Amino acid sequence: MEELLGMALKGAQAAEVIEVVTEEERCEFKAGNLKGVEKRESRGWGLRIIREGRIGFSSSTDPTKRKELVENALTSARYGQEARFGFPSSAKLPSVKAKDPDLIPFSLDQAIEHFNQVAELIRSANPSIYLEGYIQKEVAQERIINSEGLDSGFEHTSFDFLISGLLVGPEGLLPIYEGAFSGRLRLEGERLARSLLEKAELAKRIASVRSGRLPVIFAPEALISLLTSLEMGVNGKLVQKGSSPLCGRLGEEVLSPQINLYDDGTRDLLQGSRPLDGEGTPIHRISLFEKGVLKNYLFDLQTGGMMGAGSTGNAVRSFDTQPRPGINNLILEPGERQMEELIQRIDEGILIYEVLGGGQSNLLAGDFSLNVDLGYKIENGELTGRVKDTMVSGNVYEAFREIREIGSVQKEVGEYLIPPVVFDSISVSGKGN
Repeated sequence: MEELLGMALKGAQAAEVIEVVTEEERCEFKAGNLKGVEKRESRGWGLRIIREGRIGFSSSTDPTKRKELVENALTSARYGQEARFGFPSSAKLPSVKAKDPDLIPFSLDQAIEHFNQVAELIRSANPSIYLEGYIQKEVAQERIINSEGLDSGFEHTSFDFLISGLLVGPEGLLPIYEGAFSGRLRLEGERLARSLLEKAELAKRIASVRSGRLPVIFAPEALISLLTSLEMGVNGKLVQKGSSPLCGRLGEEVLSPQINLYDDGTRDLLQGSRPLDGEGTPIHRISLFEKGVLKNYLFDLQTGGMMGAGSTGNAVRSFDTQPRPGINNLILEPGERQMEELIQRIDEGILIYEVLGGGQSNLLAGDFSLNVDLGYKIENGELTGRVKDTMVSGNVYEAFREIREIGSVQKEVGEYLIPPVVFDSISVSGKGN
């Protein structure tokens, strides 16, 4: 890295080198049995330069091609974007736990043994379920150096555990998913299995749902589909281009006063936790919406420079891509009631766990049209059965202004830490009466 930096500075006024090293282990299962195991290791370097006021970039996984890497970066600067930033110097980093020491020694043999226990539990309870899934761990190292004297790095871990039960019945095929996605080791197979079995049992009954506007509970897994629009809205790049619907609305009450949404990469052992972003800027908590009021956009160095705002520590990248604004960990503050209480307070509505695709959604504008892959009818405060051939549609910004309440239990789903949300009135299209 130091050699690359020195070579680059012979032809450029400023430069930055990033190195990313990853080790990944994964075991996959099909029909409840081991399908295969895989181990992968990768190492790559990215070189970004500023030459005559313009940005150049190149990347490689071949350590012997230093000269070509530097030449490609210098050449690309001829056509690169005008640089509106300077590389950061070293700064005090927050104390963030990004690596789980318990995950490091976790082996494929242990993963296989744990999945087999899950498979046996499900098989003994419901042998008709066709079980698939995977367990994956990743250990990564990132380091950034630049011509301003920055030399920072960190290690982080991630753990994915997914089980999928395929139900075969007279109503066709229905996949039901449960998973744990974290920056730490989460061997919660028994909990995942029991939750999947409960969903499968309730799915045996089909309940009709009428078309119209109804209260809808979005479980955390489904809520991510709606939060994507809000992420795009606060993305500084889209704000800078003038394409975000939130342009010029800082300080305005955009969402329900119940909404407190922020980005925080300093929370220990979430998948997006880290002390610095992809450009070496220290991470800190960024409030996006406070009581529904828009507080901040997310910037990397270049986008922040173009907007006269500076970086918010939200540059995301790999070694082979240039930085762009993005979330670290998106966190929605919880409410007061657990899922059971949320359901009990609804006379008629639906609960959604999984959705299919985006349909005709215009995510940037906030418009959504989602097919319900796994959802249940709520009648008189109880779940009465699975809904079929049902779609929900509307506008994310309108829906988040009309929230009935927020659940009390946040669920960790990778880079999201979010509770269920009860929307007061969503357009539902079903085949019921």
